[in-house]
Amino acid sequence: PVHDSNGVMRLCFGVQFEVTGGSDSDARLRQLEHLLSMLPSTLDVGHRSQKAGPKHKKKLKAAEMELSEGQRIRQALAGVPATIPEDAADIRGAERFADYHEEMLRDLAADASDSHADMGSSFSVTQAGTSRSRGALRNALGNASLTDEEVSLSASRVNALLDLRETGGFTGEGTWLDQFAAALDDYMIGVAVSDMTVPGATVTWCNAGFERVTGFPKDEIIGNNCRFLQGPETEPAVVAQMVRALRRATDLQVEVTNYRKDGTRFLNDLSFTPIKDTAGTYRFCVCVISGKETQSSSERLGLSKLRALIPREIPAGAQPEAFDASAVKVNDSAKQRQFRSAQQPFTKLQWT
Repeated sequence: PVHDSNGVMRLCFGVQFEVTGGSDSDARLRQLEHLLSMLPSTLDVGHRSQKAGPKHKKKLKAAEMELSEGQRIRQALAGVPATIPEDAADIRGAERFADYHEEMLRDLAADASDSHADMGSSFSVTQAGTSRSRGALRNALGNASLTDEEVSLSASRVNALLDLRETGGFTGEGTWLDQFAAALDDYMIGVAVSDMTVPGATVTWCNAGFERVTGFPKDEIIGNNCRFLQGPETEPAVVAQMVRALRRATDLQVEVTNYRKDGTRFLNDLSFTPIKDTAGTYRFCVCVISGKETQSSSERLGLSKLRALIPREIPAGAQPEAFDASAVKVNDSAKQRQFRSAQQPFTKLQWT
């Protein structure tokens, strides 16, 4: 990955190397090592602002730190199978790559026609239920009081969320997120919000319940992508569903194996609810979590009610964008400076 001086991920270099035998194998590996060692990892954009994106830097394991780039390359090549496994010959049907081929064809067709009218289709937000009246929502939620006070949705929380669920319900006092946080900040079911206009889909706000479920304090959650909850037994297929839901702004509810700060594993009852503003911008994704193994009947009811109450739309302008758009602009002098510094070492490469 290549990051600019504001921490924004700009580029990702991909290098493919054909593994072949022959007398020139060592020489080709040395060239590969030379190339990888010279790829730039930073880009100076000529000005500084508050860092707007995560670093996503590769963290080497302790054992890898002791190896040279060439030794790491040879170690990786030692594990390359001689033939492609039969079940890996066609990845188009795999969960991790579902829809990618179709999306690519749609994007190419849109570019060819110079029209982006269809591009929004992959970011449609399911609006089922948003037109229901306030009274109908109350009836759907039921009137039974919960026995567990910590996970009960009090009348004040319900009213606050109902107000925010209605496009006209935003009072204009503070930001939209301020009002959403005030309703759920001390609620003991886990809730986190990611601002989808900020690179990396990092957590912008979380409540006390999110800290309780994960064991991580708020200052270790805010500003990070929730992938820090993943571990050795986290299901890749479920993660792929989550990534696709985030990209396409679609609702999702799954169960996924996650890990608390102390390393203990838990089954996470997780849901994503996307929120757009009235101008059509994909603004937030609200994540609700709960430990499946320890759920009480009252917590399950609280989860169901909360997920039904999460707003689907906010007024345009109700939440200022946190991402500084100027941080992604690179002036010509900075481009030339970066080009000149890279030109000399790259021209020394000799490929035979």
